[in-house]
Amino acid sequence: MKRAWTQFACILCCCLVYSFPGLAALPKNNPVPGGVLVIDLGKKSEPRPIIRFGDRPVYIARGETHWTAIVGLPQDILPGKYILTFKDAINRKTKKTFRVQSLPADLRQRIVVLPKNLDLLEFHPHEPSTLDILWNERDSQEHAEPPGYEYRQIISSGSYIPYGWIVSSRSPDILIEHSWITYITEPDTLVYSPSAALVEQTFLSANSGMTVILNHGNGMKSVISNLDSTRLKPGETIDPGSVIGTVNHIEALSIGRVDWLVALNGYGINPLQFTASP
Repeated sequence: MKRAWTQFACILCCCLVYSFPGLAALPKNNPVPGGVLVIDLGKKSEPRPIIRFGDRPVYIARGETHWTAIVGLPQDILPGKYILTFKDAINRKTKKTFRVQSLPADLRQRIVVLPKNLDLLEFHPHEPSTLDILWNERDSQEHAEPPGYEYRQIISSGSYIPYGWIVSSRSPDILIEHSWITYITEPDTLVYSPSAALVEQTFLSANSGMTVILNHGNGMKSVISNLDSTRLKPGETIDPGSVIGTVNHIEALSIGRVDWLVALNGYGINPLQFTASP
């Protein structure tokens, strides 16, 4: 068992032991696929503007003098020009354009070839019932005490399969969209909350095991799935680092697994842009 675990850790080669600096008021502007657009909307007025990216409401941050839109960009969005539509304080409909840039050279491939000894892992898209609750009008509203955009990792040590696309030796010609992080660790490893949150929902899924949905405010939500168990109840508020539960034990591989999706305006964006570097 110990030898097998060492092989997994060496193959993925990503030890996750972190320290966590203070929380930032706004995320870093990163207008690339899977990133976050942070765009100044101009001088602040009342009421707050209503912003949409397509049909989805966008979170608006209140600064001392300006409004700021914070927009999650899905990983399959193409580089180019896009439009935000909004109503201002006197109900005038206007548009604001922005440009999605290409990924940096070191991220353009963003494809992981899954090691053969992990081929038994399944990667299912999130169910429609889960996606339906990841964005709504209420989530785009401002929060009185925003927790910031600096998160901690959800496990203390292990390896991970990153956000991006996966190629499996079982289906070498198919790219599997992987808009979350899959952590590989020891069975019975504890899973922690990445930030302060309201527990919105817990449920058992045929595809993803026990799943917990956390609302962090600022338009951000976490979906933590493939849990073996959880002690949380809907309606609870939890602190950063609170224990959520334990990883799912994959007996056929003698490993533990847990998945972490971060959603902003309902799109799964790259969680690693919000966590401290290793």
